[in-house]
Amino acid sequence: MSAPLRGVSGLGESVHLLRVAPGASFALPDAAELLLVATGAIRVGLSRYAGGDFLDLAEARASHATADARTGCLCLVVGDDELYRTHP
Repeated sequence: MSAPLRGVSGLGESVHLLRVAPGASFALPDAAELLLVATGAIRVGLSRYAGGDFLDLAEARASHATADARTGCLCLVVGDDELYRTHP
């Protein structure tokens, strides 16, 4: 589940709260630039990121992640305005 956070975004960027169920895989949009793991943990490739860890998605060039099998994760994702926007 992804929800935009109102009042924290600047011009041309958006911030989303992302909650992922335990063990679920999820896509990291091309428009995503930074990810902060607030709680739980994620795995991107061979690397694991836990609560408080930042991931620079521009450097990681990752397109998928998996939430921790026990806790899932709650993350903040920062990117441009097209982040998680649905198109008709």
